[in-house]
Amino acid sequence: MVKNPNRMAVAGQRLSLAGSVATYAQYYSDSTGRAAGRTAPSTGTPTVKDAEMELLKLAALDADDLAVISTHLQDAVLRTGDLAYLPRERRFALVARRFDWECPDGAPPRRRLTGLHFDRVLAVRCRNIPRDEPDAPLELLAITFEPGEAPSGTATLIFAGGGAIRLELECVEAAMKDLGPVWQAESKPVHVPLDAA
Repeated sequence: MVKNPNRMAVAGQRLSLAGSVATYAQYYSDSTGRAAGRTAPSTGTPTVKDAEMELLKLAALDADDLAVISTHLQDAVLRTGDLAYLPRERRFALVARRFDWECPDGAPPRRRLTGLHFDRVLAVRCRNIPRDEPDAPLELLAITFEPGEAPSGTATLIFAGGGAIRLELECVEAAMKDLGPVWQAESKPVHVPLDAA
């Protein structure tokens, strides 16, 4: 069995990842708005043709900016293999299918292929992430930021089921970018109010 050369170091262990997210992590600034070599996920068929003007691109340089990105990525779905940490570049990246919360009224719900990356990453730690299962599904609930000695801090990606990834940051320097493909979603995510649970 040939070992995958693309691995992610997390808390002293290594995590397999797909080549497509590594490509995004290295070439996210491609001017076409698409990651070179990225193919559509095998589940679902694109149902909407994306216009370049519809592609969302957001940058985060502080906690408030990061909160905006978190809102757009709420309920994004991905696999463990869609995560990448490049220690030499001090970059963490992921590729996910985010729910399009800005979908027009009356239009069918949809998901968009989106890349997210953090630069100036000093360390990555994870909890309850199935490292040895690259196809294990993950659902991103939120991204939080806990400040340290300015401008450093810790960004935490919180997943359903108690999973979390903590990024020790020199400073907040992140970006989210839609990569093009769009799929019709089976349904709109539903959130139960805490007082009703």
